[in-house]
Amino acid sequence: MPPTPPAVPLPALEELDPLFDPEVLDWYRLSAEERWRESSRLWDTYLALGGSLDPEPDSQSPFSPA
Repeated sequence: MPPTPPAVPLPALEELDPLFDPEVLDWYRLSAEERWRESSRLWDTYLALGGSLDPEPDSQSPFSPA
């Protein structure tokens, strides 16, 4: 079994503030459970606005009727 490389400390989110969009940092500050719930709400909104889960037609597919 190869040796495990040493852990590299990551910079604190506060240090990254000037580098990233504030909305991105807000997303990463959420816990995994909070991100899951928020993603679910985003899908609900997408569908409510008329979005579709149907795949887009692919004219390059050998199964395309066109």
